[in-house]
Amino acid sequence: MSKEPQPVGEAYRKVTVVAGRWWVPVVAPIGCDYFGLMNVGTGPMLIRTPGVSKEDYSALLPGVQDSVTVPFAGPGLRFSAGEVVFFVRSADRTSQTITITWVR
Repeated sequence: MSKEPQPVGEAYRKVTVVAGRWWVPVVAPIGCDYFGLMNVGTGPMLIRTPGVSKEDYSALLPGVQDSVTVPFAGPGLRFSAGEVVFFVRSADRTSQTITITWVR
């Protein structure tokens, strides 16, 4: 009889990132499969993933939440601790804040 692997360590971690004029890498603090983010600032934030052009991004408006919640089909975890998952920058290049909740 096989058992599913159980998470070791933290099940979730909440992180706050402040970004302004430059693209800031957002790094997974724990190995996980899911994350949710919320723009808690007063201006829009731009989000792009590694490997795409700096002109290819999505906007996250103030007060809006987004998430990656689709189950991962492969072995192990979708995101490794220490992996750059995405980059953020303030759309108006002033200091803005997002909160990210990483879930195992």
